[in-house]
Amino acid sequence: MAICVDRMEVNGLDVIDLFSRRRELEDAAQSREKALDEMSKANDELEKEFDTRAKRIDAMSRSLQAFSTLRTQHSLLKARLQEIKSVM
Repeated sequence: MAICVDRMEVNGLDVIDLFSRRRELEDAAQSREKALDEMSKANDELEKEFDTRAKRIDAMSRSLQAFSTLRTQHSLLKARLQEIKSVM
């Protein structure tokens, strides 16, 4: 069976236009999925970088705290040394 028509309508809608629109929508959906995958990968990389930097900041904060403690101890020792010198 072969049918040759210029236009075929179902419920007042051109079937050929519907198929074309469906293809356009599928292409747009695939394009958005690809963009979403790329953004997801970029986001994953940014999260890794954020975690790395957060760990580095934490390590630097601990080092700074240790330095502050050392500085306080140094000041106390220096004051004690001055006391000893003044007694002698």
